[in-house]
Amino acid sequence: MVTRTPLLIISGDNDISTAVDNWFALNRKIPNAHLAVYPESEHAPQHQYPQLAAEQVASFLRHAIR
Repeated sequence: MVTRTPLLIISGDNDISTAVDNWFALNRKIPNAHLAVYPESEHAPQHQYPQLAAEQVASFLRHAIR
């Protein structure tokens, strides 16, 4: 079953615990998924790019809550 709930996936392109390729596959299967891949970051890119992550989450929520 596919969810209708909007889903924001934030990943680092060098995440060794969850390879970004796995997120690409999931993103293709869930129509309401939005994938953001942060360059030169690992498992918690929101710590390396806090401002960008905060802006992306805020934008996602503004559009998802309509």
